[in-house]
Amino acid sequence: MIPPPPPAIVLHVEPIDRGFFLSALGQEESGLDLNKVGALGERGPWQIRKKVWDSYVDEKKTPFEECAHIPETSAYVARCHFDWLSGRLKAHGLPLTPENVAATWLLGLAGGVRAINEGRIPEVAVRVGNLYRASLAVAPLKIERPR
Repeated sequence: MIPPPPPAIVLHVEPIDRGFFLSALGQEESGLDLNKVGALGERGPWQIRKKVWDSYVDEKKTPFEECAHIPETSAYVARCHFDWLSGRLKAHGLPLTPENVAATWLLGLAGGVRAINEGRIPEVAVRVGNLYRASLAVAPLKIERPR
């Protein structure tokens, strides 16, 4: 008799490396295209929505339509939003995984939390998690010398 396969291993990475996560998300969302405009008006590599943009920058000084393609500004908003979503996931008692952060990024906080709790993580969020882990696997290792 052949033994059953071992149970799947769920890899929880805490804390998530923000830079690697945003790189994976940007690759999946837009191919890291600074000028990409989504079907709902999302812009830039991370397909940021205007409502999210307005949460982190002054629309009068940094208009969404004119500045979302600027790498530094778009990256600032993406980092802020990642930090906010990560904090909200923890507050909801949910594991901080790349898939969970991506689900809330894509579906909004309420929609993402509902999808996570119902076990309905979008395929695109799973792909982001796979890209994230693959990028960690090929990242240079930090070797510290003993003191």
